[in-house]
Amino acid sequence: QAKVYPPREFHMHSSPDGLRWKLFARLNPGRGGWDTQSVAFWDPNIERYALYTRYWMSHRHGTAKAPDNFRTVRRLESDDLKSWDKQSIVMQPDEADRTLHPTPPGQPPVDYYGADVFRYAEADRAYIMLAQAYWHWKPRAPRKGLGPAGFDVRLAVSRDGVKFRRAGGRKPFMPMGPAGRFDSKFVWAMPDPVRRGDELWIYYVGSNRDHDSYIDDAAAEGKHLTGISRAVLRLDGFVSADADYAGGEITTPLISFSGKRLELNVDTSGAGSVVVELLDENDKPIPGFSKDDATPANGNSVRMP
Repeated sequence: QAKVYPPREFHMHSSPDGLRWKLFARLNPGRGGWDTQSVAFWDPNIERYALYTRYWMSHRHGTAKAPDNFRTVRRLESDDLKSWDKQSIVMQPDEADRTLHPTPPGQPPVDYYGADVFRYAEADRAYIMLAQAYWHWKPRAPRKGLGPAGFDVRLAVSRDGVKFRRAGGRKPFMPMGPAGRFDSKFVWAMPDPVRRGDELWIYYVGSNRDHDSYIDDAAAEGKHLTGISRAVLRLDGFVSADADYAGGEITTPLISFSGKRLELNVDTSGAGSVVVELLDENDKPIPGFSKDDATPANGNSVRMP
């Protein structure tokens, strides 16, 4: 008997009430693949729709062989959700990724398998990307393929939705879970964070089975575990400036604002404190607002005065 596979098409459906759905369009964003989570939304900054989906770089190079066969994240635009143009690659392995680990086939040690991209409503013209990084660089004979064959989530930010900059010192934004847990090999961020008060809830898919279908060696009785879970982030807490026990200092770029109140998103715990000094355009303390005039702030709040 022959196996019958569904056509590799990208279908979009619409509904007047969220209950009854009908086919809206069979999309054709062009060659490159779109068989992984795709994200589309209306972008008021360009007054068009934006679509983020997978793109195999082998289609650009015309070969499916190493070292050109790897996944990236692309962006397209549309006026009607049917015809798409202005394709660009917005996330791919860069030089720092490529030099992290040598790989036998010469491919990058990481693919960007997909991404959740969204406009961050709490900031002006801010786009957040939670990129799904697929790591494959470690030979693991006698098993096939390259380990760890796992997924974690990387953070990138943009002001236009096209040019993204990696953030957080390239640390994993959502790392794989501890050995033996349901998310020890696979962490995949789902669209989009949900704000609940002063928290952002990020739902994600986890699995203890890697991309090559190997189950975590630490899994109890070798069982495959998977599920949807929730990660909780403090509001605006995507990155932070951290000081050690001896303290530290950070100077912002020159800013202008209206209002009479400065608020900090800060966590000092018991022993820590924050002191604020206001500087003029020449980096000189403004009289009455130097660090010697300040009252140390102590506590844990997303809006500490």
